[in-house]
Amino acid sequence: MEESVKGYKKLDYIAGWFVKGTNYIYGKNSKVAFVSTNSICQGEQVPILWNVLLVTAQIDFAYTSFVWNNNAKNNATVQVVIVGLSDRNRQEDKHLYSGSVVKKVQYITPYLTDGNKKIIVRKSPQSLFNLPLMSRGNMPTDGGGLLLNKKDLKEVPDECASLIHKLIGAKELIDGYCRYVLWMSKNEYKKVKNLPFISNRIDIVREMRLKSKKKSTNALALQPWRFELISHPGTSYSGNTVVVPRVTSENRFYSPMGIVDSNTIVSDSAMAIYNAPLWLLGLLESRMHMTWLRAVGGKLENRYRYSVALVYNTFPVPELSTRRKNEIEDLTLNILDIRDEEGGTLAELYGSPLAEKNPKPMNPRLLKAHQELDAVVDRAYKQSGFKDDNERLSLLLDMYSKKVNEK
Repeated sequence: MEESVKGYKKLDYIAGWFVKGTNYIYGKNSKVAFVSTNSICQGEQVPILWNVLLVTAQIDFAYTSFVWNNNAKNNATVQVVIVGLSDRNRQEDKHLYSGSVVKKVQYITPYLTDGNKKIIVRKSPQSLFNLPLMSRGNMPTDGGGLLLNKKDLKEVPDECASLIHKLIGAKELIDGYCRYVLWMSKNEYKKVKNLPFISNRIDIVREMRLKSKKKSTNALALQPWRFELISHPGTSYSGNTVVVPRVTSENRFYSPMGIVDSNTIVSDSAMAIYNAPLWLLGLLESRMHMTWLRAVGGKLENRYRYSVALVYNTFPVPELSTRRKNEIEDLTLNILDIRDEEGGTLAELYGSPLAEKNPKPMNPRLLKAHQELDAVVDRAYKQSGFKDDNERLSLLLDMYSKKVNEK
């Protein structure tokens, strides 16, 4: 497997059997099928594995994701798929199963959808559909010197008040709290560096960076007032920022995202879209985008891992009229208003309705508002809407394939 599949260490164990199976049936009038965890047809594993398998094989039939229960005392459930393979030159009907529905198709993609041949989503350095730039949040690498809690705020001298900013990352956004950070330029630091509060904090940063085993971190000790990674546009920036958690629970219908003002610093546990239009937040909070995230995004354990290059930059978006953008913006504002009016954290409001054990429902008022947004976004892609997520994904993959082939 090491010789034939580059990047094999990122694959599930079952991938080895897929490789052996396709090698066995190559050039023969034979077939092979596996029950597998559904991750083999999602995220980073698809371009690594299926780019190799589809050189000699094709998918004859597939059952899309369903729950598999075992008979153990502490019953564990997993999401699995069934995939049947044959030699790529074998000519016969192909069948795609979803629940009790079966569909005869011409081709089954590695994402187990009806689509064009060999659609494999690959990372892109920029948005293929002209969305605004998404950046990783700001990374301190400071040993705690630049980060402050509420108790620390009591010690901040008046001269440094303007240097204190809120810091929001994935956990802060979802669990409903914020931290604080010393955020300053070189010139601002020169003005306050002799204040005991500042000098003590900077000593912590400098010491931590000098002790690091990384030479790049050692070099940063010469600039102890600044974060290691800075994506924030700077003091002239006055727009809103969309915040997208890098890792989020798989137990929710939607990945909770948020919007903050220009004075809030987004940490590197989240992604940031600076100066983002409000309709973009609505688009990313839609079921269309969640369908794309589930299919092509990576996983950390079972949680969704958001990737700029693999998820955001490849996400297909149709041409949106000004009227459509305004409609999405109004519905997004409604969602934000409901969050405020209902109170509670995003973790509480979005619940865990898909959890295997002790599921918690999503706030019903918020769920209805999301469903209204979904209907409008769906119609932007297809006037008649969609029967299910498999139809959504088929269209998205087709849009992606056409865009890539254009280039």
